[in-house]
Amino acid sequence: MESAPRQVPPPGSRRANSIERLVLPPAVGPRTSTMGRRVASVVGMGARSVIRFQFAGTGRHTRRVRHTVGGMNANGAEPQESPSEDPLLDLHRAWSQRAEQARTQTVPGVERPGAAEGHRTGGGAEPHWIRWGEGEKAPPVVAMFDAVELEYAAFRRGVAVVDQTQRGCIQICGADAEDLLERLLTQKIGGMKEGEVRDSFRTSRKGRVEDDLRVIRRASDFIVVSDVGFSEATAEAIEAFMFGEDVEIKRPSWRSIGLYGPKATEALAAGLNAVGDGAEAVLLVDEPACQGAEVLVRIDVVRAFWGAVTEIKNARPAGWFAQNLIRLEAGQPRFGIDFNHEFLPHETDLVHRRVSFTKGCYPGQEVVARMQHLADGATKRRVVGFHFPAGEVPPAGAPILRDEEGAPGEVLGQVTSSGPSPMASSRGIGLGVLVKAAKDADLLVVNEDGPGRVTVVARSELVPPVLREEQSDEGNSVEGNDS
Repeated sequence: MESAPRQVPPPGSRRANSIERLVLPPAVGPRTSTMGRRVASVVGMGARSVIRFQFAGTGRHTRRVRHTVGGMNANGAEPQESPSEDPLLDLHRAWSQRAEQARTQTVPGVERPGAAEGHRTGGGAEPHWIRWGEGEKAPPVVAMFDAVELEYAAFRRGVAVVDQTQRGCIQICGADAEDLLERLLTQKIGGMKEGEVRDSFRTSRKGRVEDDLRVIRRASDFIVVSDVGFSEATAEAIEAFMFGEDVEIKRPSWRSIGLYGPKATEALAAGLNAVGDGAEAVLLVDEPACQGAEVLVRIDVVRAFWGAVTEIKNARPAGWFAQNLIRLEAGQPRFGIDFNHEFLPHETDLVHRRVSFTKGCYPGQEVVARMQHLADGATKRRVVGFHFPAGEVPPAGAPILRDEEGAPGEVLGQVTSSGPSPMASSRGIGLGVLVKAAKDADLLVVNEDGPGRVTVVARSELVPPVLREEQSDEGNSVEGNDS
């Protein structure tokens, strides 16, 4: 007599809750995830707008697959209202209105076969906003200005200009600033040259990740940048670590503007020429699938900077939805979305970029060093990449299950981010967490049409490198300024 396959533990059961805590423990108190688990997969899983990906001149048109975009914020609520006192609000609205007008106009005798077509419903000529986290202090973030596929194309063919209101920064001054950061962060800070940027974790005494940040060395100080949901806690941790050192902590009101894509250098030059020393810091980004810069601009000149960078040829403001697709294709986990403060550095798959094993002591160093010398696979869980069944994009939070001869078995992981990849013919890709027991197991995810096989891939292989190279080599540009 055949035994029945093991069933998925019901929500709320002791077994389900224990697996949930292991896969992605809930954040606690002020360290709560800035985005939660759901918004990372809003592209592909929302309720309002529709996009169709088809890019010009690739010779590899993506099939027209309908994917909903937006309509809900991280907690499943309606989109947020626009911030009433934001210095860039009227410029954001003006761009969306201009794009709306350009889309409704026709130019006789001009055809663009195979060009990226913008499709948006329910949004009108107003930017679409979501709230980055929970509580009154959670900043509204532009999810999209116009058509997501056009904003995505700007990342690949022109320059995407991103208003990163979710980014916060700390300024650390004084003769002992370098030594203090060296004793607090996992990355080697001593010996950094002026203008150099390094990624680092801040860990607890138990070796768990408290923040994922970037550090830039300036002539007389350091700037530490991370998401606003965690930057204040990092500032407090730095202050608590001070014992009479010559260090001053400042919290400047600077705006983070991201410039990403092949034309980012041109846009950066235009912005710097417009504001001079109003750009406080430039953090260059040199990732495999996204190159450009994060610029910290003083609030009093941010309008001039934004106006200058959005007026160059092939520039287009872009929101989080398009930026998230780029992030997924690059296989870049994000703190607060794909892992949280319960994770050890080795469980994030980012330890090689965030941790130095030749530096001095910092909180949690013994735990991190011990994990480095343990046998491969010693971690209880790990962040991985997923390829989903054709035509499916499971939402963030969807469980990854053991395949029991085609039937769903025990929960072994969870999807944390997902979306349709334009570079892989709109195939569903994602990031998530798997427990140690998932090694070599066949895996399923339950979709609307039933269970489907999930393939675990290295984060760097979510999109084949050859596709990235072909995309970057193509000379066709995307239409940026519509008027």
